[in-house]
Amino acid sequence: MTKKQQDELHLFDEFRRLAPNLGLSEGVPKEPPAADVLSSIGTNTIGIEVTRILRQDEKRRESEESRVVEAARRQYESLGLPATGVGMSWVQKDPNPQDRDLLAKSLAEFVAQRLPSRGSWVVFDADSLPKILSDRLHYIRIERFVDYPKNYWCISRAGWVASLDPVQVQLEIAAKDPKVTGYRQTCDEAWLLIALEGDPSSWCRLSEEARTHRYVTKFKRVFLLGTTPRDITEFVVTAG
Repeated sequence: MTKKQQDELHLFDEFRRLAPNLGLSEGVPKEPPAADVLSSIGTNTIGIEVTRILRQDEKRRESEESRVVEAARRQYESLGLPATGVGMSWVQKDPNPQDRDLLAKSLAEFVAQRLPSRGSWVVFDADSLPKILSDRLHYIRIERFVDYPKNYWCISRAGWVASLDPVQVQLEIAAKDPKVTGYRQTCDEAWLLIALEGDPSSWCRLSEEARTHRYVTKFKRVFLLGTTPRDITEFVVTAG
């Protein structure tokens, strides 16, 4: 068993311990295209995919990446377009501050020109991006699952995020959704377990907004394994 599988099985065991009412059997780690852990409830096989969010301390110094994204978000908002969720992963840790304005302008324009229709999402890998962005980003993900009250733009940096909001949860779900068909080859139902992890100094509670939001997904059920308190939250989901 690999270290990754050990960690995933540990998180599943915590989930099973905290939610005995679900009646899940012991988990068995699996390899793709199956979900990370297979369990069962009676005669039904349950495939549980485990994904982790590592949260950084709020005092962590804002990086140049964040400044670029914030500037791009403001420029996008000035265009009067619908609020959207945008996620991205940077190739390099700290872009040159001298490039900030040009990067922000290019990023805002790219998102504005490629908005998906309401209720959907799109992902552009580096090969699909203009040169100035492809040199710096692995991908850009844009989504409009619902009518958001404001724009949520975030950076995927080795799983670290400063806070957890409804759009971040939806983006985490959306990142796994394309694999559900593969998971279903080895199970009757596919579930997603999102685990909040990090240094104790960075622990925070799930906001009420994120807790009560309705998420769009192909997963049958979606759960959050919290840190403080160590508990389980089941999100309300709509088939997508």
